[in-house]
Amino acid sequence: PRSTLFPYTTLFRSVVFHGIDIDGLQRPAATAVPVTVAEVATAQEWGANFVRLPLAMNPVLPRDCAYDPSYLDRVDALVSAITSRGMVALLDLHTLALTPCAQTVQQTMPDQRAVTFWQIVAARYASNPLVAFDLYNEPHNVSDAVWHAGGTTTSNGVTYRAVGMQDLYAAVRGTGATNLVFASGTNWAS
Repeated sequence: PRSTLFPYTTLFRSVVFHGIDIDGLQRPAATAVPVTVAEVATAQEWGANFVRLPLAMNPVLPRDCAYDPSYLDRVDALVSAITSRGMVALLDLHTLALTPCAQTVQQTMPDQRAVTFWQIVAARYASNPLVAFDLYNEPHNVSDAVWHAGGTTTSNGVTYRAVGMQDLYAAVRGTGATNLVFASGTNWAS
């Protein structure tokens, strides 16, 4: 039935996520832990319906010195292994390098290039409703205002302009993607 609070005729159902994190894709290729499709099958056998894949930003960006044209192919393989089993794949922007050619690590917030990252990633997976997006892993040491709208912050000794969650959300929705989006809160998403 229609109501003023929920004017949609679609029925909603609760979904409880039971899942795991498959680590490895957020590290540089040289130090990455091999991530396998077998891990997805094992997780499902254990009862998981949700797999979080932490990603690195720099290998996705074509003009970045860490760009890896095969990186998203590896992500594709895991997303396919996850979603073909009816499980949700959460793609989590986890690490990035703030200075050219530096190692990708977790920062307090992503920089402005994260908008391009999400435009590329969201467009790539927009047609798969079992793919969800986590805009940034565990933002920390920033004000609520910087978290929301961006602003100057310092991370690992580098001062830069962070992009806010509102702009990252707009980047995802600007691709036409209607996938589920997570925006982790401040203080390490607590």
